[in-house]
Amino acid sequence: RWSPPPPRTSSALTTSKLPAAVAAQLEELDLYDPTTLARDDRQEVLGTAAVGALGLFLLPLFEVGLLGDVALSVLLGGGAASYVALRKDEVGDGARRLVGKTAVTAADKAREYEREQQLTAKSAAKAKEVASQAWAELKKSLE
Repeated sequence: RWSPPPPRTSSALTTSKLPAAVAAQLEELDLYDPTTLARDDRQEVLGTAAVGALGLFLLPLFEVGLLGDVALSVLLGGGAASYVALRKDEVGDGARRLVGKTAVTAADKAREYEREQQLTAKSAAKAKEVASQAWAELKKSLE
């Protein structure tokens, strides 16, 4: 039977930073303790959780308003995806390596694109310009 290689553990942190009861529960469930994983592996677990939350958010399952939908998507979708990514078997390894690594790569590319294109700065400048024009027109109409 194939067994996935264990994730890298942080050389700076080999003992859990979680409360003992939580660490014991993770061990009982045969899940990795995310606080003992190396940075890259933690990022992959977080990427998997983000994909799970986003995937559930995009499905029209909840009729509880935007904030409720976000909260339920994060709790249910992100929680389920985190569970899968922390598993110590080939399913967990696949989730981390395939979904998590892809999400981390996509986020890195988005940050790189933002740095190159300065989209946030351009959007803020345009919003300020539109707001100034609207304010000027409002003042003019009130005169």
